[in-house]
Amino acid sequence: MKLLLSSLFTLVCLGLMAIGSGSLNFFQEDLEFRLDGKTFRLSGDYWFCNNTDRDVVQQLYFPIPSDSLALPADKIKLKLIDPLKGQKARLLSVNSQGFWFEVSLPAQTIAICHIAYRQRLYGNVARYVLMSTHSWGKPLEYAKYTLITSRRMQLQHLSLEEPVTCVKGGKRYYRWEILNFMPEADFRVDFR
Repeated sequence: MKLLLSSLFTLVCLGLMAIGSGSLNFFQEDLEFRLDGKTFRLSGDYWFCNNTDRDVVQQLYFPIPSDSLALPADKIKLKLIDPLKGQKARLLSVNSQGFWFEVSLPAQTIAICHIAYRQRLYGNVARYVLMSTHSWGKPLEYAKYTLITSRRMQLQHLSLEEPVTCVKGGKRYYRWEILNFMPEADFRVDFR
């Protein structure tokens, strides 16, 4: 895994030296959403790169929209996958609309941060903030999104168009894979 990350760093970060120098570069995400009508769960991997010659510690805000029909997230989990020496991620604080966390990366390294949470729903809409990608000043190089629902759940609206779909084991899978992705709207699922 460490060799793979090192190779990935060579392919991705060295070509992006001018973009985001002096701070972390967020360049890829692979997210799985599970929707059962009463809860909306996220389990996702986020790729960060420090392409500078110095160690970087950066605080980041992860927005999670909540209101009377979508309660604040709970069961928030945050960890690095196979961290290299000196790489760290820690949860700093949680509020009703998201959470702050901190990522520490030594110079010239990549880390994959796994984030998971659950959100209880009292309505027929599930939302995930994609528009925060704009705050990084560039599109994601690669984004993969998978929505998993029961086979019988009826979707009224999906904000991302033209998913690849399949049914397996009583579940319906919707999948999107997008290169150079700069979202035009947040991810939203209206269901019945």
